Amino acid sequence: MNQTDLDFSHKYDQFIAELNAAMNYRDSRGYLTLKSDNRLEDTFADLFTNYCDQPLPATHRGAFDDATIAYYYFCSATGRHGSLKLIVQKFGNKFIKDCEKRLNMN
Repeated sequence: MNQTDLDFSHKYDQFIAELNAAMNYRDSRGYLTLKSDNRLEDTFADLFTNYCDQPLPATHRGAFDDATIAYYYFCSATGRHGSLKLIVQKFGNKFIKDCEKRLNMN
């Protein structure tokens, strides 16, 4: 494994840990939300800005795409906009529409 692979894996693991914590936290009314100390937006922005345009091996590219979709779904479920601007700027509205189609199919 080279340094880029290790760095990607570390940033991806950080994002997944924050996403997991966020998915398991509810406010007093039972709504999915973020604790004030959750770094989900920061870890996603870090992962996205560092690896969006990088040539990644297929396994990392798949993990990156899955992380992007998972983040989009979390933002949709909570009404948070966070780093969605990064996604739209890079992939355009087609990505969002494709995610919404996939979400509505389930």
